[in-house]
Amino acid sequence: MSQPARPGVSVIIPAYRQAEFITACLDSIAAQTYAGPIEAIVIDDGSPDDSAAVAEAHPLRPVVIRQENQGVSGARNRGIAAASYPLIAFLDADDAWLPEKLDVQVAALMAASEPVPARGGWIRWLPSRRSYRPGPSATAREPGPVSIPARN
Repeated sequence: MSQPARPGVSVIIPAYRQAEFITACLDSIAAQTYAGPIEAIVIDDGSPDDSAAVAEAHPLRPVVIRQENQGVSGARNRGIAAASYPLIAFLDADDAWLPEKLDVQVAALMAASEPVPARGGWIRWLPSRRSYRPGPSATAREPGPVSIPARN
């Protein structure tokens, strides 16, 4: 028996002065284990830096929308309007996801008997230890540092 198709996820990424961080953000989307379709939509909210150009050069080939500065809510709303898929996920341009984030969250949404909002916990990156520490609302991992391999 074939598995049901997985719904597509549109990832909305507002960006203002995020040229330094947006590559890692997009890398984390590209690394997702989720088998359904994913689109990344970067909304350059009037950045004076090269945020949009850096995003456009990324191998993930995100949709990049430029607009005059309207604040993070205005950028998110513009991204929602441009989304192609039924599921919307928000990711700030200076943040990154663990690889299984969408897999776990979409599975939980699909298991629900009625539409529900979903949110995840947060995890603090500890650069000096090259590890993560879950925040108080993170439930996917046990408390304590989680080591990750060094990036080459």
